[in-house]
Amino acid sequence: MKLETVLQQYDEKSLRLYAKDMHVDNYNKLSIAQLSKQLSQKLLQDAHINQRLSILDDQLYRVLLQILDDKELDQQDNTYIEKLIALDLVYLQDDEVYIVDEIKDIVTALRNDTTWSLHRSKMVWLLKCQQVIAHYWGTCSIEQLQQLLLLNPVYTSEDSIEELLVQIPIGERQVTLHNHCIQWNSYAAYQRLIEYQPIDSDHYVPSVEEINDLYQYDFDIQQESIQQLRDIILQKTKLTPEETETCIHDIWNSLSYGLSDDIVQEIVNLTQLSPTDISDNLRGQLEINTRKFIYKGHTYKELYD
Repeated sequence: MKLETVLQQYDEKSLRLYAKDMHVDNYNKLSIAQLSKQLSQKLLQDAHINQRLSILDDQLYRVLLQILDDKELDQQDNTYIEKLIALDLVYLQDDEVYIVDEIKDIVTALRNDTTWSLHRSKMVWLLKCQQVIAHYWGTCSIEQLQQLLLLNPVYTSEDSIEELLVQIPIGERQVTLHNHCIQWNSYAAYQRLIEYQPIDSDHYVPSVEEINDLYQYDFDIQQESIQQLRDIILQKTKLTPEETETCIHDIWNSLSYGLSDDIVQEIVNLTQLSPTDISDNLRGQLEINTRKFIYKGHTYKELYD
């Protein structure tokens, strides 16, 4: 199936918003057929598809190649398939997954290109590191981001962060470069949302393992008190492991960004636990051991104990 045909499967509102984001001229006036054609041309001619391929981590790229080679997929690959569908690289038809025709040609040409493979490794690592800015730092200098990037040997000091940042696909770009400063896109909105008073401290620099986990799980899975809370939820409620992960993610976000005045009540509301299930000790550990935005990724314990 051609990309143009895949795009026609979007509902009209979503397709027009998509075209708007991609800066398609007259996106609100064209027919669906015209819009799908122009959008597909835009995606293919302006390197948007190549950019999407360059941010596929090893698991996503493995699944894409298996689809290309018509190899059997496991049920555990469903999450990766959903992501590839969202990127318009593959499509679902009659319960089977296929790679989009034009994407097939591009991937075939790139799969043995070692230069592109190195570029993909750099882009994936950059994508992971921007999570640190979004979750911990809010804003930083180019030099501070470079310090983070150089933790991975795929990067060198010769790589241009500015050039690589603009190659992150629009829908995946969480940070903006402005006046030699890199800022989380939602930073200004966050400051308006709550009374934000950052602590005067250095930026916490996580390890490679922590960055990988933060990217995979979207929260600090290594935090012991969060792990304890997960165990309690699984033992004392009927929530599935997947539902529990979602709850833990939301609870950690509230703790990290300081979005809740009563974290115990939020836990109760989200998880079906009772207040007595959450000991004073656990609540205290959650508060002092969560990496917080206000502390630039540090914990209260690291700064004040």
